[in-house]
Amino acid sequence: PPKNSKFKRQQIKPEFEVWYTGKYIIGTDYIFDYGVKQNMLRPKSNLTRSVSSYIVYTPNMYNMNNKSLVERMMPFADQIQLVHLKMQQLIAKTRPKGMAIELGSIEGVTKGDGNTFTPLEIQDVYEQTGNLYFRVLDDGGAATGSPRPVQELSGGIGGALQELILAYRYNLDRLREVTGINEVREGSAPNKESLVGVQKMALLASNNATRFINDAYVNIMERTAFSASLALQDLVQYKGAYKGYVDAIGETTLKVVDIGKDVTLHDFGIKVQALPDEEEKQMIEQNI
Repeated sequence: PPKNSKFKRQQIKPEFEVWYTGKYIIGTDYIFDYGVKQNMLRPKSNLTRSVSSYIVYTPNMYNMNNKSLVERMMPFADQIQLVHLKMQQLIAKTRPKGMAIELGSIEGVTKGDGNTFTPLEIQDVYEQTGNLYFRVLDDGGAATGSPRPVQELSGGIGGALQELILAYRYNLDRLREVTGINEVREGSAPNKESLVGVQKMALLASNNATRFINDAYVNIMERTAFSASLALQDLVQYKGAYKGYVDAIGETTLKVVDIGKDVTLHDFGIKVQALPDEEEKQMIEQNI
């Protein structure tokens, strides 16, 4: 306004939200093509506001801090991986079943043709037929050794594998507690003695524990559809309808956007809802 004016005038400077864009070179401190973003999306009912090109949603925000579900799962997932590697190491080092053989009892066993069996030959006969030839007394009548020269050695893994399995199950249960996905929801075998109502309650509790994921999905989808509707309105209003969009969204839909290009977006009422499940369909059919 002029400095000396007989009217009381006031200059109004409206404030508009703007977005800046640029390309960042990863690993450096350089950025190029930096400047005010072109073709910003603005709601028709509030042109001072600008919509971001990126749709971001942070669930479970508390004091501007959020710990993701994966971050809480990582300690237990790492322990499960360590236990799995320990299992592989233990199985690789497992000794097979063997035999403890008292050589004094199987030495000098005759074949009947004047020759004698060697200890390895007697072992081969025992492994193939199960029959064992041995001597309890020597030529002088003295006892040669144990009345049973071969003793089975158990070998195997022993109790170490059971301890690792318990550690694996412990960390798996902690994962279920962190994520809220119990045995009923994940599809594993539930308790056979549990009633159907108890299983349904466990499933509902699991759904409530992960409801924030569903809320985040719906929120992102609604805001993405909102931004897409803004872009389509600007496309029809300033550049005209392109034939490529007719094949993508249909001619009728594009005509609706063309008709509503001067209508505020609140009239469109964009809302995303999940389809009813089987139980909800049955309730609707019963009510009908």
